[in-house]
Amino acid sequence: MILCLRHDLGRAVTEAVAADPHGEPDIARLAAATADAIERLLGATPGSLWPAARALRPRRSAAT
Repeated sequence: MILCLRHDLGRAVTEAVAADPHGEPDIARLAAATADAIERLLGATPGSLWPAARALRPRRSAAT
């Protein structure tokens, strides 16, 4: 599952760059979302995989 998430991140970054080669894709947000998904999958503490990206992540709801 983790390998699939990393593959999806690579695809998302490639698509973002290809869609607008002169723009600046928000790669940090894509990476933060992937780190968040991996943390959820592992049951890790939020922000433990990539602490610097905490500000970029959407807040988790209490129900999840």
